[in-house]
Amino acid sequence: MTRSREKVLQYLDEAHASEQGLTRVLQSQILMTPKGRYRSALESHLRETRDHARRLELRMAALGKGRDRCSR
Repeated sequence: MTRSREKVLQYLDEAHASEQGLTRVLQSQILMTPKGRYRSALESHLRETRDHARRLELRMAALGKGRDRCSR
């Protein structure tokens, strides 16, 4: 794996960790928020955040994250 690809994977991994952290924060906020427009907005944001995390996972897999490094 090239050095530049490894760097890109590092950045994607950091972005993924941020998305996962935000997912947990949003989930806890939703639990404490009464039903209404604000809660609906939080739920929409949570769906988008989960989608971002999923897309990052797909991109990292496409770039080789998780493959056996000995098979280079």
